[in-house]
Amino acid sequence: MTEIFLMFRKSVFDIKNVEVNGCVDLSANRCAFKRDTKPELRIEFVPTGIGQFYFEATVTTQTLETTVRAKLTGAVIVPFNLDQKDPCKGGNLTCPLKKGETYVYQQGVPILKEYPTVDNVQINWLINDKTNDKTPNDTNKREICIIFLTSIVE
Repeated sequence: MTEIFLMFRKSVFDIKNVEVNGCVDLSANRCAFKRDTKPELRIEFVPTGIGQFYFEATVTTQTLETTVRAKLTGAVIVPFNLDQKDPCKGGNLTCPLKKGETYVYQQGVPILKEYPTVDNVQINWLINDKTNDKTPNDTNKREICIIFLTSIVE
């Protein structure tokens, strides 16, 4: 696993570490991925309180959802299809999440052989708690949001 340079990170959780395997070159603060591979992202985090609101052990987090998008040159945004969008159901995380406990989220994303080689790709990785979608101003909607740069190589 290689620790990656994050352009942006925002979370109601305490993010301890972000790593990726399958990075063949880490230059210019960008991780290069080979086509026809399945790199895996690993995020270590601890649910914590935020502002006046606190993440309680009684809060249901059974419906977490992962969304991954790639922003290519020219501002074209392409969604990635994930094998499992709900990390609670895929065996990755044990939900409900509990305040103060350390969790490790891991998810692979196939870089298909058909993908073109691209030098500058911005990856937007988001984990939402879908149970909070009922309230428009709910600050817990985006549990983890990270953005990093990659490239796709031969």
